[in-house]
Amino acid sequence: KQIFPEGYAGTKAGENSQFNRKNIGYLVFEEENGKKALIDAEKLGDMLHQQQVSLVFLSACQSGMVGTSEESVDEEALGSITVRLTKTGIPSIIAMTYSVLINSTEKLLGEFYENLANGKAIAESLDNARRHLIRNPDRGERQRGQKRITLKLHDWFLPALYQSGQDVPLLINSPTFLRDVRGDGDVGGDGGDQTLKPQHNLPKQPEAGFFGRSRELWKIDRWFTQNTRRITISGFGGQGKTSLAIEAGEWLQTTGMFSRVCFVDYANFQSVDALAVAVATLATVLQHSFLDAEAVIPVLSQIPTLIILDNLEALPENARPPLLTAAKLWSEVGQTRLLLTTRSPELGHPDYLSTSLEHRFQTLRGLAAQDALDYVQRLMQFPPEPSYGVPAREDLLDLLELVDFHPLSIKVLVPQLKARPLAELGQALQQAILDTSNLEEKDRSLVASLNLSLARLDERAKALLPRLGVFQGGAFESELLAITELTETDWSVLRAQLVNAGLIELEAVPGVNPPFIKFHPTLAPVLLLKLRNTSSTTEEAQLLVRHRERYYQLSDYLYFEDNKNPDTARSIVQRELPNLLFAVDHAIRLNEDWAVEFVNNLNKFLNFFGLNKTRQILTERASQRSVEVGSNDWFLAQSNAGERLLQAGQTQQAEVIFQNMLNTLGETASYQRCLTLGRLGRCLRSQGRSPDAATLYRQAIAVAQQ
Repeated sequence: KQIFPEGYAGTKAGENSQFNRKNIGYLVFEEENGKKALIDAEKLGDMLHQQQVSLVFLSACQSGMVGTSEESVDEEALGSITVRLTKTGIPSIIAMTYSVLINSTEKLLGEFYENLANGKAIAESLDNARRHLIRNPDRGERQRGQKRITLKLHDWFLPALYQSGQDVPLLINSPTFLRDVRGDGDVGGDGGDQTLKPQHNLPKQPEAGFFGRSRELWKIDRWFTQNTRRITISGFGGQGKTSLAIEAGEWLQTTGMFSRVCFVDYANFQSVDALAVAVATLATVLQHSFLDAEAVIPVLSQIPTLIILDNLEALPENARPPLLTAAKLWSEVGQTRLLLTTRSPELGHPDYLSTSLEHRFQTLRGLAAQDALDYVQRLMQFPPEPSYGVPAREDLLDLLELVDFHPLSIKVLVPQLKARPLAELGQALQQAILDTSNLEEKDRSLVASLNLSLARLDERAKALLPRLGVFQGGAFESELLAITELTETDWSVLRAQLVNAGLIELEAVPGVNPPFIKFHPTLAPVLLLKLRNTSSTTEEAQLLVRHRERYYQLSDYLYFEDNKNPDTARSIVQRELPNLLFAVDHAIRLNEDWAVEFVNNLNKFLNFFGLNKTRQILTERASQRSVEVGSNDWFLAQSNAGERLLQAGQTQQAEVIFQNMLNTLGETASYQRCLTLGRLGRCLRSQGRSPDAATLYRQAIAVAQQ
């Protein structure tokens, strides 16, 4: 956009009157309206020369091929670009003399640019990159019949350098340059302004990588470039909506469209305030503190930001409108854009109902056939080693077509493909799909693939696995083992199979010894259904009892641990929050003796995370329990009610609660009386009654000293 002025486009092939030759090579650029602009070598070279471009690297196959006569040059349309760019005065041009593999190009470019960044000259950098190709001839694995081989090539000679000027370093090895390229802050200087340093909180893509969806990714890029403000990605579970959103976020930040990418995951949402979750996450990524959604707007106006709201289908209907209303306002500020993922495109909000220039829909279906085959080939490289080789292309396509090329179903099927003959697997899959006829069409292939994998487990594993259905999206391994009462031996077998099937991921959390076991969103509902169909109601009830009690104990431990190791405690709570909220909800409804204390423990962290609405609802529910006046539950319920009013600015109402508590507690020195005196003092200080507040603080100190 900076190089080519508006309206500057190339002529069509064969219409260039200056050369009047049959085959003229063009590079295809894109105009702002999305139409192609064919730029021939003369125009490209002229514009690049005006911009003082010192190096052009044409990495396409045969981009440097030239003939030995005038006629042969005409026959090589793409090769003519290199020849004519040289004539325009570009000092250095690198092009490929023959066809080249993508793997070779990646290795060459990586080594070449690393040398340039280290201050070496262009020719020297290219020579070093060629040596790198010589020393590393492996070009990836290929399937040859029933065997996989490592392709080795000696293709170091493919890149050719056309240089008319002196060979000098392209980049200056200066502190400023190194800081900008590496993004590592101060390099011998003051570090400069770091406010727009690219940052994101995007999850890592699976180890297998991202496959397919190139057309969808291109559309997202084009739409946002053409000023679309909001895009909704929809599709049923396992189609790869989240992976596409993450890939788009990484790509668009790499291209410089966004300085920040904020990823908000609602997959295991148990709160009631979805908007507060988004505001808190934005505060982390943007490195600002926000009181509410409106406070985000001035910061977004200054920082180009992509906001990704993932798994919106998990939100209760009453939680969506405030979030979507605020998100719409955010998306219209500065260079902010909004990317949504949801199973159903119907979000029930007037600003997201139809396609327009400002809001577009992208529906995901199965992978393209070749992308699905590439995905299978990649998954086959992971352990364990296959007992059977990759089947013939057409036979494999027939199998994948049974699951409509559904990405997650493919991932679940590949371990089976390694262990069973294709014909046997195909028959079993067809039967498994027939057995899911009672389910919706969109869920049948995935549930059938999952059931097929689970059917391979031994009888003991089959009986134990449904116990995982009580968890909300995952759990730390220590909690999982304590609640399910699985032995470490049984769990190690289950864990390996679930990891291989892509149904769980292990996350190492800094400062925490057991890993966090993150479930795929599809896993827990399927297992809970199996638990209810295959187990007695007594077993499910016992699991839920252990779930409530274990998470109450965890909340109690973390309440005090937060005073010593706040980062670790809050990292645990962030991941276990869905389970904690699920457990405290059941504890209140079942009127557990420790429910109020559970609420009090959890409220401490809800306050830290800005989930005030959830905190308020829990406090109100806990205060409605009939408890004995003067008991510990009464003290916690009243304290939470007073704190909520105090934080809401209703200081006089809070004062009444704390004064009544003080009267009930009496004059006997106690920990509870000390806390209440301090809280009452805060109420008075907020009202501007500092002398009275000071008197209460002195009384609190005196009680503490007793």
